[in-house]
Amino acid sequence: MRVIMLFCITLVMFGCKTIEQKKNEEKWDFNKYMMESQNLTSAERYLKSIDLLKEAAIKFPDGDLMGINYNIGYNYYKLKRYDDANGYFNLVIKSYEEKPFTDAEKQEYQKYVILSNIIIEKAKKDIEEAKDPYRIKEEMEENRKLRPKK
Repeated sequence: MRVIMLFCITLVMFGCKTIEQKKNEEKWDFNKYMMESQNLTSAERYLKSIDLLKEAAIKFPDGDLMGINYNIGYNYYKLKRYDDANGYFNLVIKSYEEKPFTDAEKQEYQKYVILSNIIIEKAKKDIEEAKDPYRIKEEMEENRKLRPKK
């Protein structure tokens, strides 16, 4: 029993590697960065995902910057840092409108623009709900409509 426990402890101590150690041991390509950032986002480790995405943007300036910026914005949105998120979403929209893309690229990147607009609107609603969390204004408006005029 002790041997098994010691083996498990040893395995945990020496078998677990951090992301930094993994990156040092193997060459990370653009797709590896994107997959790892998605895993971090799914695990609700938004700040680590943002750091990884920013690193990918620096290392791969010819990579999918629209996707990187959208994902950074999404992570900021999940952190409820709406101003930072909107900055990245607006960058996605502006890049789509200004940069010359092929038809195939435009079709591919259009999804980021649509999603960015949706989340910008959702962030506006979240901000409004934070101002009136119990929907008191909404109820007051509804009560005004229901009351008959004298």
